[in-house]
Amino acid sequence: MNIPIAREGYPFIAAAAGPAVVLWAAVAAFGGSLLWGAAAASTMLALAVAAFFRDPERRGPTGAGLVLAPADGRVIEITEVEEPSYLGSKAVRISIFLSLFDVHVNRYPVSGDVEHRTYDAGRFEPAWRKSASHSNERASTGIRDGAVAILIRQIAGLAAKRIVTYANVGDRVLQGERMGLIRFGSRVDLFLPADAEISVSLRDRTSGGVTVVAVEPGCNLICCELHHMVPRWSLIFLVVVGTAVQYADQPIGFCGVLEFHFKPFATDKSACRIAGPTNFSGVCW
Repeated sequence: MNIPIAREGYPFIAAAAGPAVVLWAAVAAFGGSLLWGAAAASTMLALAVAAFFRDPERRGPTGAGLVLAPADGRVIEITEVEEPSYLGSKAVRISIFLSLFDVHVNRYPVSGDVEHRTYDAGRFEPAWRKSASHSNERASTGIRDGAVAILIRQIAGLAAKRIVTYANVGDRVLQGERMGLIRFGSRVDLFLPADAEISVSLRDRTSGGVTVVAVEPGCNLICCELHHMVPRWSLIFLVVVGTAVQYADQPIGFCGVLEFHFKPFATDKSACRIAGPTNFSGVCW
């Protein structure tokens, strides 16, 4: 089984694996339960470090209007705040906390042009504190997706030592691509326009580059095209049957990951909207 590892993890894995190799060599030469136990413990530590830096391939939804989760973790806060550094207006902040057991590679929520990059050394408080967004070590990246701008803030936690961000101002980034990572425990804040439609709730789990956390304002969700799930004609059939059988704004569950609310002849985004935290695969038309 091939498990991709983020390149930033190689020095840490080597540093953890080195003592394990030496101890196993000592076990082979001298034996003894004490050396065996130390070698086993060192091996477990090296495997844990390798697991932390795992970088699995992700195949999530893509499309203008959809905002994907920038990180794996748990939603710990959804609140309206002032965001003066890039957006210059009120914004909805979605905070995702990453434990030591989560994948720590971050991904771009939208495609667009990088217009803003800042880094603040800050402190190393626990990442779940509200103050961490403006007091801890943090790196902020502002992306413009057409008429909509969003801000992603990578925040170091109590044990984190360095934030890595790949893009620079002027770069063009693609939705779902790798953005960077935060070493050893962290949090990612996503700042969206105040009128964005949020698709997650507190304590929901997110998967970076896969989970749809919001829909951008102005996105016309009259119809949705499902990718990697069903052909387009099946969706048309679903619309027709759902409208005929359930009619007028009744939920239709589909494949366990979607919930549509159909309104016959509707012309706004209520015709097809994301309901609840879901690993939705689709694009806006």
